[in-house]
Amino acid sequence: MVGKKGGRASSSRSLARLLNGFCSVSEGETTLLDHTVVLFHNAFGDEIHAHTNLPFITAGGSALGGNTGPWLDFGGESHNRLSLSLLRAFGAADTCSGDSQFCAGGPLPGLIR
Repeated sequence: MVGKKGGRASSSRSLARLLNGFCSVSEGETTLLDHTVVLFHNAFGDEIHAHTNLPFITAGGSALGGNTGPWLDFGGESHNRLSLSLLRAFGAADTCSGDSQFCAGGPLPGLIR
C-alpha cells in the first residue's frame, strides 16, 4: 500500500480512507465493507525482519460471517491459519494455506462466526 517512505502512520491513514470509502457504498441494507474482507499487516514484525509478533488487522466481512470488531490475540499462531480462516469465510473447503506444518489446528477460532 505505502512504502517505507510513508511509514506506518501514512499506511494507517490510507487504510482508514479505504475502509471509510467501502463504508460509504451501499449494497441494499449493508455496505461494500460488509461484503469485503480487508487484511492489513506489517510484513516484518518489529522491523527486524522477524516473522514473529506480526500484527494483523482484518476489517469488514460481517455479511460473510466475519468477527472483525474485537481484539483477538492468538498467542503466536501461524499466519497460515489466518489465511485458512479467510479462505473458509469465502466458502473454500481448503484444509491448509501454505506450508502444511503451519496449519495444525485448522482455522483460527472466533475469527469467523
